Amino acid sequence: MRFIIFLLLIISIPSYIFAQDTLIDRDNTYFLKYSGSINLAYDYGIYSFYLPGFGVDREKFEIVNGVKLNSYMSIGIGSGMHYYFDFDKKDVWLPIFVNMKITFMKNKISPFISLSSGYSFDLKNKFNNIGFLVNSFLGIKYRMWNKFSLATGMGFEMQKVKVFLWDKPAYLNAMTFNISLWFN
Repeated sequence: MRFIIFLLLIISIPSYIFAQDTLIDRDNTYFLKYSGSINLAYDYGIYSFYLPGFGVDREKFEIVNGVKLNSYMSIGIGSGMHYYFDFDKKDVWLPIFVNMKITFMKNKISPFISLSSGYSFDLKNKFNNIGFLVNSFLGIKYRMWNKFSLATGMGFEMQKVKVFLWDKPAYLNAMTFNISLWFN
């Protein structure tokens, strides 16, 4: 009897091993598969004539964890550190955001768009509220291995802040230059 149970267990093991393949269609579309990225960026502050605000340079480190909805689109939640530096003041802010990436092709080299929206908090001043954050950029993704891709791109970021000189909100606008490692 023990031998028959052991034999049935051994026969059923391949079905457990290859059960993950049932989530993959023939056209290589995925259903809720892990997707993540590590982003490094430098933002060059620009002045805006349309929105009240000023440009401040910043360096960024972000980590995004999420799911791949299909072979073209992923959505995730991210956080990191944004280091803002000006001539006389240096700030470190913690953004928490939702990120969506859309890849246009399934080739080894393919263009993509990344859209992020969230909120920032000041790490130096007891997590005081800073304001709303929007980031979007276009780029090119190069698939190095089956599970890893290298991506680079450039775009625009807008961070809403309160300025003590006047009571209205201002915006820290910047051109962003990103390099990322994606985990597919």
